[in-house]
Amino acid sequence: MSSYGLKSLLLQVAQNENNEYWYVPLSKALSGLSAEMGAWKPGGSVNTIWQTLNHMNYYNQKILNKLTGNKEAKDGLTNIETFGSPGDPSDETAFAATCQKAENLYSLIRKELENMEKKGLSPEGMGTVDQTFLTEELPQWVQHDAYHIGQIVLIRKLRGDWKNNQ
Repeated sequence: MSSYGLKSLLLQVAQNENNEYWYVPLSKALSGLSAEMGAWKPGGSVNTIWQTLNHMNYYNQKILNKLTGNKEAKDGLTNIETFGSPGDPSDETAFAATCQKAENLYSLIRKELENMEKKGLSPEGMGTVDQTFLTEELPQWVQHDAYHIGQIVLIRKLRGDWKNNQ
């Protein structure tokens, strides 16, 4: 990956995190949500916002661990299991913690990528991160999260609590 590619990736991460440009960022998608809203299920096999955040947090922690070189234990979870339960509509504390974790993970990932950009893409600057992770996994992760952020907005629209100018 070139320094230009890393700058592009950083721009996309910032857009997913809190810079509205082409689509709604995570910070805006989560703004004003309550546990009751987060645990609402539109029906069928659709996940709740809370479940979507659990899923994003699971994979975002994996991304952060790879960027920081932290080893993680194999948990054996399937992709489906990462969504977890729909959430307790009366547990404001747990839902707020889930939202805060999502925003914190984004901030930490962005900071790691910014540090990598400052140090350069030399072996020293990249630490334990390999080229394949940078050029393949990270761009796919950005798209993955943009997709799920869009799902959060859609669920809010289905609930009727989303205003276009929010």
